[in-house]
Amino acid sequence: MDPSLLKEHENYKKRAANAPLVEARKRPAQPELSKSRPHKKSKPEREKPIQREFDYKTATGSSEYKFGILAKIVRYLKSMHQKGIQEAITIDDILDETNQTDIGPRNQHWLTSEALLNNPKVEVVGNGYRFKPVYNIRDKKGLLNLLRENELNGNGCIMMEIIEESVPNVAKVMKDLKDSVIHLVRPDKKEMLYYNNKDDYPPVAIDEDIVKCWRSVSIEGVDERKFEEYLKKHNITAMENLEIKKARVQKKKPSKKAKPFKTHNEHMGDILKDYSAK
Repeated sequence: MDPSLLKEHENYKKRAANAPLVEARKRPAQPELSKSRPHKKSKPEREKPIQREFDYKTATGSSEYKFGILAKIVRYLKSMHQKGIQEAITIDDILDETNQTDIGPRNQHWLTSEALLNNPKVEVVGNGYRFKPVYNIRDKKGLLNLLRENELNGNGCIMMEIIEESVPNVAKVMKDLKDSVIHLVRPDKKEMLYYNNKDDYPPVAIDEDIVKCWRSVSIEGVDERKFEEYLKKHNITAMENLEIKKARVQKKKPSKKAKPFKTHNEHMGDILKDYSAK
C-alpha cells in the first residue's frame, strides 16, 4: 500500500478524534392517540325547573282526569266512614273497589306520593288510607257532647252537612237524639243543629192569651224609626244609632229622542221631477 495514503489516513483519525462532539437533542415522546372517539366539549348544565306545589283548583287539561280519579277515591273513603268502617284501606284495594285499576303506574305514583298525602279529607295510616272527617265522632254520645260543648262556648250551631260527613250511621243517631237537639232550616235550605239544653233552660209556660196577643200585632210597614218614636212616647229607652235601611230607587234614564232628519234641496222643489218607476 502507498505510504502516503497511510499517512493521510492517520491524520484523518487524529483530526476526527480532536473534533468536538455535538449530541442531538431527544424529542419528547408524543402521547399515543386514543383510538376512542374524540373528546367532546362539556355542555353547561341546565338549571332544573323549580317544582311548585300543584293547585287542583287551577288545574286544567289532563289534570282533570287525575283529579277525577282522586274525587272517586275520596267519595269511596267517605262512604266507608259513614257506614262505620274505620279500618285503613290500601291503594290497590281502593282502586279495585272504585274500578280504576287501569290508571297506570304514573298516576298511581302521583296518588300515593302527592295527592292523597296532601288531601285534607284523607288520613294516612301505615300503608292504607281512610276518610278524615271534620269532627272525630263515633256515636250519638260523641255528637251530643260536641253540641253541648259548642253551646257552652257560645259557638252557635253546627251545620247538618258537617254532621252527616263526620258521624257514621247519622240517620240512626239523629233518630235517637230527636229530643236532645234542635233542628232548624235556613232560608237557603241548609240545615242547622243546636243543643237542646233542658237542664239550664227549662221550658217556660206562657199563658195562651199572651201568645195570641203577641201574634195579633202587625208590624208590616213599620220601620225602626217608628219603633223608636213609640218607645220614647211611652218613656222606654231605645237603642241609639239605629241604621235605617232605605230601599234604593233606581232613577230612570231619559230616553234619547230621535234627531230630526235634515232634507236637502228644498229650494228646488218646483224644478225637480220624480222619474222613479211607478
